[in-house]
Amino acid sequence: IPSTDIANLSIEQCFNLKIVDIACGSGVFLVGAYDYLIKQIEKKLELGEKCEEELYTQLDAPVLNIEGRRKLINDCIYGVDINPEAVEVSKMSLSLKLIDNYYPKDFEAVGLLGSQILQGVGSNIKCGNSLVDRDIITEFPSIKDNIKELQETNAFNWKESFPSVFENGGFDYVVGNPPYVEVKNYNVNLPYMAEYIKRKYTSSKNGKIDLAIPFIEKGVSLLNSNGRLGYIVQKRFFKTDYGKGIRKLLTSN
Repeated sequence: IPSTDIANLSIEQCFNLKIVDIACGSGVFLVGAYDYLIKQIEKKLELGEKCEEELYTQLDAPVLNIEGRRKLINDCIYGVDINPEAVEVSKMSLSLKLIDNYYPKDFEAVGLLGSQILQGVGSNIKCGNSLVDRDIITEFPSIKDNIKELQETNAFNWKESFPSVFENGGFDYVVGNPPYVEVKNYNVNLPYMAEYIKRKYTSSKNGKIDLAIPFIEKGVSLLNSNGRLGYIVQKRFFKTDYGKGIRKLLTSN
């Protein structure tokens, strides 16, 4: 899929988009991506573009039905967060979008009580540490002696968790609002994680490091060759010493 305005993509291409927030929190950006996609698809349907009939319902205007919305969420929307409670909130937020402003026709086939309508919704929202892969055990074998830190680090492997995405080159869009926390704040409670980040991320070797910096680097690494990243970040890294690494990385890509 070419990196272009989604408004110029076909419905089929929209359903093939892969959008991820790698620090998704309660899912605000994921819901925003869903809302934007459904708006674009329904606009294309209204203009007469063809779509699989089981995915939409014709009312005053064509709208995505339960199956269409489910496909959009399960095929296009991805998220990761280190906090398990946040992951559950994200899943619930997307589940509510599935039945938001539902139409009676949506339930003629499935029935409110006859089917588990929300089953599987949000299965692409995972709990894990977006910045730390499982090779932290190889890099720092002694972390295994600290069960508490190992559990709190919550290492995460992207390719194992989303194999089909990376079989096709990666994500089309990485979006979000990464955390602004200095890595030094982890030196006491999670020293292995702090050292891992400094060791693994080329952008994180200059002075003090804000977590937003490796989050930018990680986000870029998850994109396919035509992908785009959009974050809300503070502008400090444009002029600070610790921003040298990420500035170099961004200008060389």
